[in-house]
Amino acid sequence: MLKYLKLLAVYVVLAVVAVVLYAPWFVGLPLNPFDPTVPLLDAGISVLAAIGLGGVFVGATLHALRTPRYQLLESSSVAGPDDVRPVLADYQDVPQVGGFAADALAQLDSMERKHARLTRALDAKFGEGSLSYDRFAGVVGQAESTIVRNCAVLCNKVQAFDADAFRAQGKPPKLTRGSSPSDDDDLAIERRRLYETSLDEMRAILTANERLLLELAKLEDELSDLEDSSNQAANGAMVQEIQELIDQTKLYQ
Repeated sequence: MLKYLKLLAVYVVLAVVAVVLYAPWFVGLPLNPFDPTVPLLDAGISVLAAIGLGGVFVGATLHALRTPRYQLLESSSVAGPDDVRPVLADYQDVPQVGGFAADALAQLDSMERKHARLTRALDAKFGEGSLSYDRFAGVVGQAESTIVRNCAVLCNKVQAFDADAFRAQGKPPKLTRGSSPSDDDDLAIERRRLYETSLDEMRAILTANERLLLELAKLEDELSDLEDSSNQAANGAMVQEIQELIDQTKLYQ
């Protein structure tokens, strides 16, 4: 439903632009650019405007009507964010699960920004190639890999979720005191529980990623406050804290 509303909004904008361009009381481009009485420049602009409006119309329509790809990902073989992004992007407008896909995309973007900033901070603080630099860079790389793989797991769950069936079944039947559920009621309750469990798992993956992103943000802040870059105890404590969180987060893979 959301994608059709977006498509309708595009059509409305195109209609407004067309009126502005071709209405005689606005820009007033010629509706028939092939009329020999029309100045050549005006005719060319009219043709280009029509091609542009038509291209946007066709592109928006095809994008809205296309079926999202179905591509299950092996989390252990995902090399980086770009392996996950295209599939997540296809599911942003799918009811019930589109928000999870959009949040996962935002987390991937956030991870890449944090990785770049932390790399610069580590280079400035320790110098590339030093033991401390390698320790921190290694744990930051593991954090990024963990978030990417979690997003791959979430991507598979998003694709497997039957949003139409979830909406169609409605709420599970309510039983009055003393009544026993029928076989159909049992199935409806079990089916609803299955969908709710899947949604809870997706929320848990996003929450785990957010905790890891927060820990990396804390690391960036602590690095800026670290007065003695050679303090191995302080460095080790920061690395250990992130490593423990990474190990916990990997449970979702």
